[in-house]
Amino acid sequence: MGANKDNDSSRKIANRLNELNKTMAEISETLKVIAYNQLPTVATPVIALSSNKAAITCATSGAVIHYTTDGTEPTADSAVYSEPLSIAASPTTIKAIAMKLDCHDSAVASKVFTIVAKPVIGVNADTGKIEMSCATDGATIYYTDDDSDPTSASTAYSAALDQPAEETTYKAIAIKDGMVDSAIETFTFTPTQP
Repeated sequence: MGANKDNDSSRKIANRLNELNKTMAEISETLKVIAYNQLPTVATPVIALSSNKAAITCATSGAVIHYTTDGTEPTADSAVYSEPLSIAASPTTIKAIAMKLDCHDSAVASKVFTIVAKPVIGVNADTGKIEMSCATDGATIYYTDDDSDPTSASTAYSAALDQPAEETTYKAIAIKDGMVDSAIETFTFTPTQP
């Protein structure tokens, strides 16, 4: 009879210990969740046009930025950002996420970049003047006539140009705020012989 009583007590103690172990495991998981929820979140990256390229920054020091250029969601396996990205196609969607150890990943940032249409240069058959145009509304055309590459510091095109007396190479670029500059268009004018 005494042995049965001891067995019952042992079973009760074992059951109580199992319950305590379960409770401790639940408390441990709860503490992990609380600790996880208290981790800081990495700042959302900022994607901006800088010197005609896509620059990505993050306000969280030490964060690693991962990005995609095909519109897919970035992950830890995506390319790591190290320098401004050239934009070769229009439109290009860049998405970025920032990650840091012991922090929640940032939200995904997304920006679409569009390239300004390449200018068109030619001689107007009716007026004989050299004209430049761009299919992108609001773009400004800048040009050179000395074979140098045009920039926003070059002459802005505003009206048709008279034909020069000698062979002249015109180069033009179209620029609009918030968009990637166009490719450079080249046109060589050769006067016709009388």
